[in-house]
Amino acid sequence: SGTVGVAWSAPVRVLPVRVLDQNGNGTFEAAAAALRYAAGLPVEWEGQTLQLPEPAGVINLSLGALQRSQALCDAVAEAVQQGVLVVAAGGNYQDTNPGAPFYPASCPGALGVGATDLEFRPAYYSQQHAAIAASAPGGDTRTDDARGILSTTWNFVAGRPTYAFYMGTSQATPQVSAALALLLAADPAL
Repeated sequence: SGTVGVAWSAPVRVLPVRVLDQNGNGTFEAAAAALRYAAGLPVEWEGQTLQLPEPAGVINLSLGALQRSQALCDAVAEAVQQGVLVVAAGGNYQDTNPGAPFYPASCPGALGVGATDLEFRPAYYSQQHAAIAASAPGGDTRTDDARGILSTTWNFVAGRPTYAFYMGTSQATPQVSAALALLLAADPAL
């Protein structure tokens, strides 16, 4: 609402699937189920079998953890086997935990995304490891919020969308996902 994304002029649709709570917390189980659901695979959730009739071509995962989850890596593998591109945030711990793998970006088959600063260099926080396949602007709000990536968020009190400047690989990842969606819209054989 009120913004334009990278793929605004293409025949691309966005399917938001919420897996994190209002504090940004979630479980590997919920992320794996959402990933399978978006890939068009049947999912058992809270006593129901759910299946998306038209699966996504690109799945954006602006989330993750330093801890490896076999369930999440299995879900990535299943989605990739369905022909889905799984794009995942590479992690924001380079300054405190250099080179540490971040999941699901480090799961086999996922395309890990790093963040660049305003000079297009790796951002100080962006993980640098073998799973990082692409990078995009991730912002830097340390000195000025306006140096971040303007993002849509949700005001839980008012029950409506709002906007804020953020920084991180979670802000870079949707830009890569959108670029891939544009490529697929132009030529599905890509």
